[in-house]
Amino acid sequence: MLENHSIQKACEGITEEELKKLVWATDKLQQEINKNDRIAASRTNIEFHRLLYSNSRNNFLQKTTDSSWFLFESFLSARNEELHWWINLGMRNETTSTYS
Repeated sequence: MLENHSIQKACEGITEEELKKLVWATDKLQQEINKNDRIAASRTNIEFHRLLYSNSRNNFLQKTTDSSWFLFESFLSARNEELHWWINLGMRNETTSTYS
């Protein structure tokens, strides 16, 4: 519901510059999807939606969705650290098992 309202409001007064930023974000998102980089794609998805909500020119909507996206970004950061920890652990295990 919030997204539909944001899109409607954004379309009512979107500038050429704002449209270029949205196109840039969708292109970046597609590249990250093609690379199968889910964390980066999720972050770019957040960036796209923040642009969209910003373009709606509705401060309440921006503040409400920013707090939700902030929580999601915190989750992604935690998942990214966990992912790196598991990858590093796997690399260490592969290295040590080769020499055992």
